[in-house]
Amino acid sequence: MYLGGALLLSLSMCLTSCEGTLDDVLGEWSRPSEPAYSVSSLTLDKDSIVLALAGGETTAKLTATIVGNPGNQAVSFLSSDDTKATVDFTSGEVTAVGGGWVKIYATIGEFIDSCSVMVFNQIHDISTGDAAIPANEYWLISGTTTANKITIAEGSSAYLKGVSITTTTGSCIQTTGMGEIYLVDGTTNTMDASGANFFAAVNTAGGQLTIYGQTAGTGKLVANGGTGGAGIGGSLNGNYNSIVIKGGEIEATGGASAAGIGSGYFNNSATSSYTNGDITISGGKVTATGYNGGAGIGTGVSAGNTYTATCGSIKIEKTVVSVTATKDAGFVQDCIGKGNKVGSQEPTCGAIFFDTKPVAESAHAGTSAYTTAPTAGTYGGLVLAISGTGDTWTLTPTN
Repeated sequence: MYLGGALLLSLSMCLTSCEGTLDDVLGEWSRPSEPAYSVSSLTLDKDSIVLALAGGETTAKLTATIVGNPGNQAVSFLSSDDTKATVDFTSGEVTAVGGGWVKIYATIGEFIDSCSVMVFNQIHDISTGDAAIPANEYWLISGTTTANKITIAEGSSAYLKGVSITTTTGSCIQTTGMGEIYLVDGTTNTMDASGANFFAAVNTAGGQLTIYGQTAGTGKLVANGGTGGAGIGGSLNGNYNSIVIKGGEIEATGGASAAGIGSGYFNNSATSSYTNGDITISGGKVTATGYNGGAGIGTGVSAGNTYTATCGSIKIEKTVVSVTATKDAGFVQDCIGKGNKVGSQEPTCGAIFFDTKPVAESAHAGTSAYTTAPTAGTYGGLVLAISGTGDTWTLTPTN
């Protein structure tokens, strides 16, 4: 005990007073240098991921590849919105949490890469049952049916991926609130209500509908209304809320006496004229055909003596690919504007704009929406071409 204490005291005195003794005891020593950092790139193995809370995969793995020497640094992962998807900070495991778009980022040093993640609340095959989308949900829908329908509630989105609905008992798609349709790239989606008398194929009576193309804009929607029903818009004697088309390829054909896009046929059974929504086309390739007196875009035939077919304002912007509106030859209705008047009540249509150029006033009354019908030429950023005997109008951007 005493000898140990003496030894420690001697060593302590030596360390504090003996020059060079510490080096003698420990030898030559220097702090190790950190590994060199020389990363030149970072890439993820996926640009996009589709996840689903029901009907699909709930997790996915992202793998990062780096070129160079990371030294003692590691790749870290981060989600832009943890309410939609989370990601493990180190492993890159992505987990679905809620519907919607989210970005997952990978970083190391000054390098960053990202992956887009779409989380659907439900992936649904329409052949298995109705797609009744609850409010604020995102559904991916595919499949074929002659019995089932799609209902789009407030704040919800329907992504259509090769959907075919043929009905004899109502509309193929209807809104119950303001909702959206996305047309998945490379797919054709057909809504055929031609055997369903009086119904629009895509019925917007319950809320505004906005239609988008996906990234490439190659998704297609074909909408054929039943007798008296529009392709997109209102059913027989029914109202419709605003219609906004922002992309994709749209082919909308009205049933007898209805517009391709707009209102349906109004006859003596109508109980109201309604104040119908506006129609705005700001993207995509749109073809709209009225039938038996219906406008291509606008109102259906007004054949009643009390109530009338109506349409809000119509605006076609220079950001479209093209818009073609056709009416039946021999009828006096507009390609874009008013349908035929058969009863005592005149159809009514809001103001009409080709790009920023007003071409018809909402207050104008008569068999046409126009005091003087537009002629072929340039209107703002759009060129109007008129073919045949004036039964087809086509608008394309000037550049």
